Amino acid sequence: YLDEKLVQQWAKEHAVVFHLKRAGNELHHLQGSLQERARILRYEWLEKLAAERGIRHLLLGHHADDQMETILLQFFRGSGTAGLQGMKASSGIRRRPLLSFPKETLRNYALAAGLKWREDLSNAGEAYLRNRIRHRLVPVLKELFPGIDTVINRNAQRASHAASAVDYLFQSLFQEFLKEERKDRLEFDLGRMDAHPMGDFFLSELLLRNGFTVSDA
Repeated sequence: YLDEKLVQQWAKEHAVVFHLKRAGNELHHLQGSLQERARILRYEWLEKLAAERGIRHLLLGHHADDQMETILLQFFRGSGTAGLQGMKASSGIRRRPLLSFPKETLRNYALAAGLKWREDLSNAGEAYLRNRIRHRLVPVLKELFPGIDTVINRNAQRASHAASAVDYLFQSLFQEFLKEERKDRLEFDLGRMDAHPMGDFFLSELLLRNGFTVSDA
């Protein structure tokens, strides 16, 4: 409620149109944790609102610390090259202009500029895995490797390039190994796949892209 009031007051002071969305039963129809479902609903609503009002860019406040937490989560979950990209600076109409700035830098700027903000109370606890990584693991990594947020962001950019190369190779191999394609199934030439030096890579990537885990692949 206080978060809502802060934003509403800011919008009023700056003559900005204020929109409010209250989550209802829609959350129960989505999959995943509460945070994941809320995020899906939030983005769906914002992008629908943007389309209705002809808004071309949706600016998000994710910063370098968020990026580091996301990449660490993806790494430990074994998400592969795609997950190591982290959040993209630009995706669809979503823009993340602060992604290269550490949280501390943004906080110092806000204090110097006299900006008002509110801390999300859920960030202080350790109920969520992301929070435990933020409060326990990240401080140790920053102590051992000063500037690690910058390094991780740089590696995320490299992972993005690598993921593009992986996708290009996968699509090429897909066409090479594909034997028959129907509405309910795909058939591949296993003999050709077995003889090809990248056959194992293709099979593993195919399984991962169809919902199997790393251990399954």
